[in-house]
Amino acid sequence: MVTRYEIRREQDREVLILYLDYREEISQEWWNAIKEHSVVKQVASYIKNHQIKWDGNKIILVSSGIVLATLLALAPIKTFDTTQNATSSFVYVGQEVEQDLFVLQEKDDSSVSDVVLDDSIQEVDSDTSTKPNSSPSKGTGSSNSSSSIGNNSSNTQGNGNSGSGNTSKPEVSGPMVTVYRSNGSVLTLGLEEYLVGVVAAEMPASFHKEALKAQAVVARTYALRSIQEGKKLTDTQDTQVYKDQNQLKQEWGASFSTYYQKVQAAVQETKGKYLTYQGRYIEALYFSTSNGYTEDASYVWGNSVPYLQSVVSSWDTESRFFHQEVYKDKQQVFSSFGLDANIDGTIQILERNRSGRVVSLKLGSTVISGVTFRSRLGLASTDFEIQEVGSQLKIVTKGWGHGVGMSQYGANGMAKNGYTYSQILTHYYQGVTLQGS
Repeated sequence: MVTRYEIRREQDREVLILYLDYREEISQEWWNAIKEHSVVKQVASYIKNHQIKWDGNKIILVSSGIVLATLLALAPIKTFDTTQNATSSFVYVGQEVEQDLFVLQEKDDSSVSDVVLDDSIQEVDSDTSTKPNSSPSKGTGSSNSSSSIGNNSSNTQGNGNSGSGNTSKPEVSGPMVTVYRSNGSVLTLGLEEYLVGVVAAEMPASFHKEALKAQAVVARTYALRSIQEGKKLTDTQDTQVYKDQNQLKQEWGASFSTYYQKVQAAVQETKGKYLTYQGRYIEALYFSTSNGYTEDASYVWGNSVPYLQSVVSSWDTESRFFHQEVYKDKQQVFSSFGLDANIDGTIQILERNRSGRVVSLKLGSTVISGVTFRSRLGLASTDFEIQEVGSQLKIVTKGWGHGVGMSQYGANGMAKNGYTYSQILTHYYQGVTLQGS
């Protein structure tokens, strides 16, 4: 019944989380029928057999993202006494507890986030308010990992709800989301609550609210498609970045309450809305900054997608990532492609597509795709110019990211110019339908 456990820090103490796997429908009647025997025995046996140690007085029982019960110890437990009869240490409300170890509270029907997700451990993620993310699987990356476009394939630290001032947790509704966090633990929470952490991590909270609402719909669509296809969601750029409240407090400082409430409102005001194309969730890609046009997906991953075509995005010029300038050692550049700059020293851009990005270039006699060149050198985009300066190559790029889907800075520019979030979405994903309540 108990499948795994983890220990999380909740404010100044540790909490033991036990994940239960029930193959029956969970109901009040079912819970009342089995809790006197099966739950007590299973929990006690699991703790004893695994010799679990934690510095705290709380145990949370969770199944499918639902908190079934909370066990409180009468005193902090650092070592579970495996010599005693563990089962007799558990009692229920209404029984004598003076000589017993645990008191089982009444069933908690609140979401798992109410008690499980409070956490004070900090993680270090990229600061999306100061630099863009980098994941072509969802849109912001400079890496060249493959995408599932056109193939129909589509963090445990908590969210730090404690001590969040006037911010309130969004209503947990819709599907539950499981997030595999970068510290190796697993977080389960409601979709809408998850989206607050995603939008806050993926788009600067200083952006216009309509842009944040567009980001919320895109992030929801990405999550729903991932759930449908059985794809694991992480808290990193491999899927969508997710940050909990403690991380956001550290990042935003005195602006936390203002920013959090703003992002939360953007999620709540688009609750349940998602994008489809011909009745299916779209591949909701996005990125930081365009070069003035978004990119056709076929130039990046080889598959043409009707709603991921190149469109004008003139608002991006206000982004601080619109122009980037880097210097690379010429010999090292050539060596990275197995060439010798002393022999194959010529550089020529052969072709650009209609969005202005480099399709191919030639180093010596070797033809290289613009996507490969960008990936190999870690460039901001495939719209670049190359100039030789002595033994160095001066490379000037325009835009940041692969360019496919919604430009985040473009969305912000549109919003500041009076466009609504739905107009932003249907501009960047043409031919799609905005659905949901």
